[in-house]
Amino acid sequence: MSAYRTIDRDTLKAQLLDHYRFLKRIKGGTRLALTMVDFSEMVSPGIDLSEADLTGVLFANAKLRGARFVKAILFNGNFSGAELAQADLRESDLRGAVFRHADLTDAAVSFADMREGQLSTNDSTRALVALLQVGSLPLDDGLVDRPVVVKEMFQAVQGATDLSGAVLRGANLANADMRNCNLSGTDLSGADLSGCTFGGALLHRTNLSRAKLDRAQFDEADIATAIFDPQARSLPALQKARRPRRLAELQPSFLQILANHKHWMESLGRDGMVADLARVDFQKLNHERPALSLAKLSLADLSGCVLPRAELIMADLYCTNLQSAQMERALFRGANLERANLGEAKLSQADFSPVVLAQQGRAFNTNLAAARLAGADLRGANLRSANLSGADLSHADLTDAILDDAIIQNANFAAARLTRQQMVKTQGKPLSVGA
Repeated sequence: MSAYRTIDRDTLKAQLLDHYRFLKRIKGGTRLALTMVDFSEMVSPGIDLSEADLTGVLFANAKLRGARFVKAILFNGNFSGAELAQADLRESDLRGAVFRHADLTDAAVSFADMREGQLSTNDSTRALVALLQVGSLPLDDGLVDRPVVVKEMFQAVQGATDLSGAVLRGANLANADMRNCNLSGTDLSGADLSGCTFGGALLHRTNLSRAKLDRAQFDEADIATAIFDPQARSLPALQKARRPRRLAELQPSFLQILANHKHWMESLGRDGMVADLARVDFQKLNHERPALSLAKLSLADLSGCVLPRAELIMADLYCTNLQSAQMERALFRGANLERANLGEAKLSQADFSPVVLAQQGRAFNTNLAAARLAGADLRGANLRSANLSGADLSHADLTDAILDDAIIQNANFAAARLTRQQMVKTQGKPLSVGA
């Protein structure tokens, strides 16, 4: 059952009329308050929803060019893929909102609040760790049943405001609070970012060319791969940005982190500590079969590492660099590899199939959306049900790879080595198919 509710056209029209009276301060006007409503695919260019309470509303793929959301509450709203060019979101509450791949060209977002947002629930529904038997994993020592810990978050829907992949060219974001925002792949070229606060924000491959950055603050922001004008690199504010961690400098040591993580897994989360290796430079580590299922490895640099049979079941590898890594027979089941770079990686016999919670009837598919797999060796890899939408598999070797039920919408298979028969059971339409 969807968490969103719907509202019929006549009811919405009546409430909008009352809201317009409210905006004009006409007697009898009522402020619009619609929470957790599904407005996806809505076509309402120029609509005025200023000062409305639209907490948790879904505007996915909506056509809202020139719409007004001045001082509106858009807390935890979802605008993924929405058209918001020239929209006015000044002073709006955008905490925890999602704008993935939305078009906000020339939008006004000054003084908006984009900090993390949280929809809390009862304390009794805190995060739990459930035991799952994932049977018959193909390991060298034979077919064995191996318990895998699966972390389920029932406590709260919490997260940073997500503007990854959004287009904000020329937008006015002056004095916006963007602390801890996800701006991965966001186009902020030519935007007015003067006075913005980017503390702790993720700017992975973010385009800031020609952007106004006077008085902007980047304390602890991740800007290692962000695109700046050459003269901007010398700005004092950038000196306070986060530096990548080096494996040799970790305290506790990498081996101790592995031991603590193993203890955490074996005790079902009661003891030990989950491995947090996000943003770590692994310095071409050579380590056979590291046990890092459920570990945090987002934005880590594992390029050139030699990690055969690595166990990364349901690990977070968002935007991780695995370029040219040697990871034959690695277990990536249910892992998040969105936007990861696996170009030229050795991944023969790797397992990207889903993790299934039989008792709950749930499956966690491996997410490779927008990942780079160009030139990767995927011979015999299991990509069943994997999300490959928008992924680049050009020149990849997919000989004998399993692609049943994989989502390949807009994936690039140009010059990839595979057969038409392998594509029969896939879902979606790729940009191109191998030669």
